[in-house]
Amino acid sequence: MDFKVLRTVRPRWLKLSIAILCSFLCIANHQHASSDEPTAANKATDEIASLVERLGDPLFATREEANRKLLEIGAPAIPLLRAAERHSFLEVRERAGRIREEIDKVVFENVIKRFITDGESKQSYGLPAWNQFSAIAGDSRTSKLLFVMMLRNQLELAHFVEAAGRAKGSAAAVAASAALEARMALEAERLRNRNYRGQLPEVGDTVGLLVACSMFDQSVSIEVNEMIYTSLYRGTHIEYFTKAGYGRCMRALAGSWIPKTQASLANDVLSIAMQRSIPEGAIVARRHLDRATDYETRVRALQCLAKFGNETDIENIAKLLSEETVIYEFTARKGQGLPRDGIQVENMPPPGFKQPVIPDAITMIVRMSDLALAVCLRLGAEDVANVFPNYEPNDQDGIQLMDIAFAADEQQQHKQAISKWMREHPEFIEKSN
Repeated sequence: MDFKVLRTVRPRWLKLSIAILCSFLCIANHQHASSDEPTAANKATDEIASLVERLGDPLFATREEANRKLLEIGAPAIPLLRAAERHSFLEVRERAGRIREEIDKVVFENVIKRFITDGESKQSYGLPAWNQFSAIAGDSRTSKLLFVMMLRNQLELAHFVEAAGRAKGSAAAVAASAALEARMALEAERLRNRNYRGQLPEVGDTVGLLVACSMFDQSVSIEVNEMIYTSLYRGTHIEYFTKAGYGRCMRALAGSWIPKTQASLANDVLSIAMQRSIPEGAIVARRHLDRATDYETRVRALQCLAKFGNETDIENIAKLLSEETVIYEFTARKGQGLPRDGIQVENMPPPGFKQPVIPDAITMIVRMSDLALAVCLRLGAEDVANVFPNYEPNDQDGIQLMDIAFAADEQQQHKQAISKWMREHPEFIEKSN
């Protein structure tokens, strides 16, 4: 490469870029320059072009000086720097790319600062996916802060969300949705690989995936949903659910995602709904009460409805009053009552050790019908403790299984309680049949 030629001959691509940019500036400002008197815009553009050329100067000091001046010029230099990223000379390409990225960061931070501090306006300031995000999480200051966290971690994904939102209802909608889904899968894979290395997803990563999921009427890929579940389940996001402002936003975002997850994830998302107080978990719970669902998921669904359901759910829950499946069993000592510390007492010895003999031990049993009855009583605003003496209201699990256990030798009492409720509520029994 002849550096003298590079320094003295302006490339054709640069001349074309200058011409286009100058024309735009002249039209925008209604300026008509004479042939022998260049405009201020032309001078500024010529100065930027000259500095870009000097990025390939053979003298290091000259290249560094051009680098510094272009950073000082800032945003106006971006069009020519972007064009220079296709230059034939590697030094120019690399320097132009680095300078443009630095300027982009500064511009981005300035826009974000104005966006957050503007408490009156709801405008996006050109930030991608704000309309999609604010439609779910609102436009409060806390919402904006959470949105900015998303952009810092998932800016590219936000651009795909924005593109899909603009394409809705047009011929390009299918292609934009497919591109968004592919990008989501790519991000989920990247986050999963980081997770394997012990790097937990940031809250901005999770928020980005949740907003992207809101663009679809149906469930997205199982890999994406599993990644979201893993992120919400891990302790890194707990603080964002416990703080009032952030908690409202996070619950709204997770609430828009939970009802669209696959049936295979029902047990997991129901656990998230109860742990994070997301009422949309009731939508999933109502879909998993039939006997075709595994009993663990049905148990979780009943507990979720005990927390988020209402009286209209009693009709479907009553169908489980005849199911005698044992869903929980533990050992207690007669006369000492049940443990109130929430610790499950199994009394199971380690492998190779003999089962210890516990004096006055009684086996406590919970059947599916017991849990169904307790939920019906709770949703019907009846006294649950009248049937289950050890019952105490529980905000976390709706109903703790330990609280509604009957002794193995008191199963007749359990059947009588169910029969009594069914006689007193024939309206629900008729509908359930």
